[in-house]
Amino acid sequence: MQILSDLHEADKHGIDTDMIDRFHNRMINVLQVGAESSVPRCHKNLFKYWWNQELSESKEKLITSSKLWKEAGRPRSGPIFNRYRCDELAYKLGIKRQRKEDAVHYTNDLHDALLSKEGVAFWKCWKSKFKSGNCSVNHVNGITDTANIAKNFATHFAKSCTSNTSVGANRL
Repeated sequence: MQILSDLHEADKHGIDTDMIDRFHNRMINVLQVGAESSVPRCHKNLFKYWWNQELSESKEKLITSSKLWKEAGRPRSGPIFNRYRCDELAYKLGIKRQRKEDAVHYTNDLHDALLSKEGVAFWKCWKSKFKSGNCSVNHVNGITDTANIAKNFATHFAKSCTSNTSVGANRL
């Protein structure tokens, strides 16, 4: 609201650079606050937690051979093409293998921790696999307070489960 009143003031008295700077800074502040409250922040390896150094090296090798293959005019046969295809296949198989190994590794660790009933070890393994850190922001309709979110859910479902008429309420 303050931003709009500044704009109306600017129309009345003329626009100067200080007013534009204040408007700009306020607008940036509004955008930053909005982003902090609604855009999840994730660590860089959240979606590829299984990524490792071997896959990074394989990717670099593929990028190098891909550039060489493109510079050679994208031949469909020959040693440059064969090198490119081998690197591409190795990269794809490496990703597939690593994802499969990681799933088996975590599944086995969780199973072993549960069987041995080591609560701390089990939950540590569970959180390392499934907890996303500060990636999830709990907000519903712009509300971040869990008590208010619960109250809004209760109100919404109370309205949804209530009949609009007394005849309908008696029937239910």
